[in-house]
Amino acid sequence: MNPRLGDDLFRDTTGMTTLESHLLGGFHSQSNLNQPDHSASKSTWKRFGTHHVSASTFLASVARRCVVCESIRAAVSKLSDDFLATGRLFNSFTTYGVYYFPAWGTCWLVFHLGLSEEGMELNTDHSILEFLCRPPEYFSAHIEVNSLVPAHTEGSDSTENLDVAMAWIQICDETHDCLRQQSDGSGFSPTRLLDVGSTEDSVVKLVTSPPAHERYVTLSYCWGTGTSVRLLSHKIEGFQRGIHVESLPRTLQEAFRVSRGLGIKYIWIDALCIVQDSESDWNHESSKMAEIYRNSYCNIAATSSKDCHGGLIKARSPDHLGTILVTTGWEGCENGSLGLIDRFILRHNIEKAPLNARGWVLQERHLSPRTLHFADTRLFWECYKTTACETWPAGVARGCQLALLKRNLGHPAPRDALYLYWRQLLRSYTATRLTMEEDKLPAISGLARKLAALLSDKYVVGLWGASLLTELLWHAATRPGHRPSSYLGPTWSWVSTNGQVDTNIHWTSIDTVHTALARVVNYQIEYATDDVFGRVRSATLRLSGRIYPATFLHPMQPSADKPLYGSITFDDCQINAHCLATSYTLDVALGSVGSVHTYCLPLLVDIEGVRLIRGLLLQPTGNNRGEYSRIGTFTCFPNSSEAGTAVFNEEQYHLDPTLVDEEDHIVLI
Repeated sequence: MNPRLGDDLFRDTTGMTTLESHLLGGFHSQSNLNQPDHSASKSTWKRFGTHHVSASTFLASVARRCVVCESIRAAVSKLSDDFLATGRLFNSFTTYGVYYFPAWGTCWLVFHLGLSEEGMELNTDHSILEFLCRPPEYFSAHIEVNSLVPAHTEGSDSTENLDVAMAWIQICDETHDCLRQQSDGSGFSPTRLLDVGSTEDSVVKLVTSPPAHERYVTLSYCWGTGTSVRLLSHKIEGFQRGIHVESLPRTLQEAFRVSRGLGIKYIWIDALCIVQDSESDWNHESSKMAEIYRNSYCNIAATSSKDCHGGLIKARSPDHLGTILVTTGWEGCENGSLGLIDRFILRHNIEKAPLNARGWVLQERHLSPRTLHFADTRLFWECYKTTACETWPAGVARGCQLALLKRNLGHPAPRDALYLYWRQLLRSYTATRLTMEEDKLPAISGLARKLAALLSDKYVVGLWGASLLTELLWHAATRPGHRPSSYLGPTWSWVSTNGQVDTNIHWTSIDTVHTALARVVNYQIEYATDDVFGRVRSATLRLSGRIYPATFLHPMQPSADKPLYGSITFDDCQINAHCLATSYTLDVALGSVGSVHTYCLPLLVDIEGVRLIRGLLLQPTGNNRGEYSRIGTFTCFPNSSEAGTAVFNEEQYHLDPTLVDEEDHIVLI
């Protein structure tokens, strides 16, 4: 594939720009590395400078089709040209930084936007675009299947060029064991599939009870609003006779053509394979999501489309498929050239794409052994062994890849790695959107079912039984929202909140040495169906521990999207004397600001590190003695490493018996 040029990055009509001048005396010069201000003892070498002084020169460069400037413009696509031209400048319009890591032999070129407006600071430590820099020989060594990539033209048909996809599938079939690792060998087949027929067929047909061992693909896509074509009870027979392809949204039409192009006769699409007006069918089929996706031959993902009418690959320029090649005067650079690779190519094209903002898609992506991403600028491939794209068909360059969490499902993994995997998934999942909030547990039930089998652990409304005390310490990662409008789960589970949540990553290991300050007595869960990974009607958790009255000041909502936190004062001054500080984080915003009376339930002491004490913030329900709802978490910092459990020594402090139930237990609902 021909590299694309980004000469404007380094040259203008007068010769070398400021950026070029800095780079020419930069990290490729060993003498500069040895100068006092860039000593070899440092782990990194840095240099900063101006890219474009003003918006006018930047936008002119975009108009000249400089691919670097086009990439920067795309990264700030939400900002209008008018804002870019009139926004207040800190210094220069765009600036850059060069970071060289000798130990890794890695160089990054980072761009920043120097604009601000009231309530929005853009000139921060957060970059708008980052490139890895590599000499040309790096590309020739890593693009091993370059000949497989067909020529692309602007506005190319979304399904006419599947050669590279077929090559990825062939390589995975012949050299990987992705499908075998996921398949249980039972010959599973979904309840219903769509027969896509041949390229000449104008209809697709719904097939019930398809033959076992038959290959099929799945489709991940955003429904959007106004999805008119769905499988309803009275339409089953008509769909079996045939559905006119032209009556379906563009994304579905193109998915049929991709399936045919890959030589796969059947496809599974949720809207057309689940009876949408049958609660029993929906519950039955949603409980089989894990099997449906993990037995899929390949998952087709409409990654860049925000609804079912967006299609698969969009019109795109061939300039954005190749490697950016810039001209330099660096000594030792072959032909005076250097290649630039978008360091966050996967984040920009996949992680932040419209599809992956949809809650259901997380498990679809992770359970599918192989996914073909139809992204905004190119085609991507993801299996348990490889992440690739049309620019890098043999695999995305090291340094650009995100950690492939799904590999934990494709390979034998230690228990700790699987628990960590779940907690990382949880942070991603709770940041997504669901059309129906009651789908919060079902939309991740397939992954939960898979992990439960791998861990031999019990799933407890989004938490894991073997490490339940630690699991209870999840906390809000962003500004607290509110409780869902309908009951989704108990307050002690993250299911009961609408915001993104996080866990204490330091405490991810169930084998980490803790001192428990409470004990799980039992829990009772009433499920909405016979699926223990799905919706619940009620759940209570009974704990044995000690509860301590305290007060905190509820601040006004912060302007930024950050967790709501502050400090706590215990009613017992002896506890305060043992603590340097006690902080809290709220799950949901409370109705009023000012002083709030609460109760603290210590759960664990980390005796390996700084002996932090963590626990839950509770409020009485007022319904039954000793019954509480959770409102947040707290962290106590003892005033010495020896304090540890002495902060909450049950022999030292009197416990009010009215704070627990008749069996001296604390009941959480």
